Amino acid sequence: MLCAGRKWPFLILLAAVGAACGLCAASYFAEAAASDMPFAAYLLRVAAMVAAVYLIFFIHTALHEAGHLVFGRLTGYGFISYRVGSLMIMSDGGRLRTARYTVAGTSGQCLLSPPPRREDGGYPYFAYNIGGIAVNLIIAAISFLLSLAVGRNTFFGAALLISALIGAGTALTNGLPFLGIDNDGHNIAVLVRSKEARDAFYTQLEVVSRLARGGRLRDVPDEIFGGGDHALTNAITAVVPVFLAERKLDSGDIPGALEALEGLAAKESGLTQSMRGPVICDLIFCRLLTGAGIEGLIDKDQKAYMNVMRTSPQVLRTEYAIANLADRNGDKAAEIKKKLEASLKAHPYRGEAEGERELIAMIDSAAGTPDAGESK
Repeated sequence: MLCAGRKWPFLILLAAVGAACGLCAASYFAEAAASDMPFAAYLLRVAAMVAAVYLIFFIHTALHEAGHLVFGRLTGYGFISYRVGSLMIMSDGGRLRTARYTVAGTSGQCLLSPPPRREDGGYPYFAYNIGGIAVNLIIAAISFLLSLAVGRNTFFGAALLISALIGAGTALTNGLPFLGIDNDGHNIAVLVRSKEARDAFYTQLEVVSRLARGGRLRDVPDEIFGGGDHALTNAITAVVPVFLAERKLDSGDIPGALEALEGLAAKESGLTQSMRGPVICDLIFCRLLTGAGIEGLIDKDQKAYMNVMRTSPQVLRTEYAIANLADRNGDKAAEIKKKLEASLKAHPYRGEAEGERELIAMIDSAAGTPDAGESK
């Protein structure tokens, strides 16, 4: 999950959980070393425990997202996608298919389509958001009780105790709303106190649901986005104006998209850092396409974002635009184009991939590339 501001409380909590796991493992290793165990066997146990810690972390991540899935489904949500790491399972016309997809700053994500609103405009949101935290706490409690039964001096006992610590740590890092990150707890706190946020959250789920079914942003009806201005100071409400700017881009309205993106990218806009990366990418594209400069846009934060998301179509399209329209480096552009075509082929959202191909054709046309308009 991406940082919403100063994240030192999150880092302190993460360090505390890591230290507790380390002490648990060290205690087990110390007792193993004090025995008459051969050195090779001791090293094997160390390697096994390190592998177990990685596996436990993966399991808790998977269970966290499964919690969102189960609690959401129980309250009327429809399945869109379930992702752990880069492995995604998504609904495609009633069938399930796998894909590879990465979102910067997240180790997993479960997306569900929202149920119909009630007559008063409300809808269930608490259970969906709390589900992952609840499952982590349940598994942590079970792991702790099993570790007591097995005995912490055994390999499985130590591993179970570490599972309890990682589960509790995962629940806390996702559940405490004051850690400086956009986690589930922060989202719940924002949703509880703000109707605007609840409306924006519903819009986000509705739009993502349409994209997952192969739709395009340009085809999303106006009424889905609602009216009025939306605060840019949190990732929930900021998603609506960002969607609207990207919608102009997807519609081919480059001047309109440029104006909207300039406003979003301005430092005084209050846009959260988690949203700035993709906005700056699209702003770079629009500026280059209209002949404007991109000085100052690729700062340290933007470089970090583009490095993390270096295989995404949006980032590769941005780099392709820079190589073609700013650097005039045909060889580099051709190299990026190959990566871009591979990324689009694997992209899970067909509508987004189609839109990206149209934007690539605009770059080719502006650069005078021979195959302009023929990107497949």
